[in-house]
Parts: sequence; structure tokens; C-alpha cells
Amino acid sequence: MNNGNGHRLAGAASRLQNIAERYRRFSKMDEVLFRLMVVSVAREKQDEAVRYGWELICNYPLSEYVPKTFERLNEIGVSSWQGCEDFKR
Repeated sequence: MNNGNGHRLAGAASRLQNIAERYRRFSKMDEVLFRLMVVSVAREKQDEAVRYGWELICNYPLSEYVPKTFERLNEIGVSSWQGCEDFKR
């Protein structure tokens, strides 16, 4: 998932999105959402990153990735809480 020439990030995003869409009950979906957020930030797609971050926080509140997700959201300037109604699976 390193930056490379951008094609690697696009490929990683595509594979992760495929997992998120097809395998909704995947045991490591919290990690998939975190990695989607990281890739979205790297691809400068802030809106996607925010959506994946909140989806992770709202659906997997006990995940080990939640603290890192809050850190990443703060790094990109997201500080307001929107509630989880829009992000529940």
C-alpha cells in the first residue's frame, strides 16, 4: 500500500472495496475499513476517508483501530461528531 506511482493505491483501494462490498461479515472488516481510510487519505479523497473512519468507529467501537482512526481523522481536520445514524451497517 505504499504510494508508488498511484496505481498501487488505486489497486489497494479496489481490492479493499471489493472485500467491504462482497464480504460484509468478514471477521477483519474493521481492519479493511481502517485501510480504506488510510488509502483514501493517501489518494487525497478526504470525504471517502471520513466516511470509512466513521463507519469503523460506529460499527466496531471496540476495535483496536478506533484510537488510530480518531488520530487520522484529527490529522485531516475532522473534529466534529456527526453521529452514527448514517454509518450503521
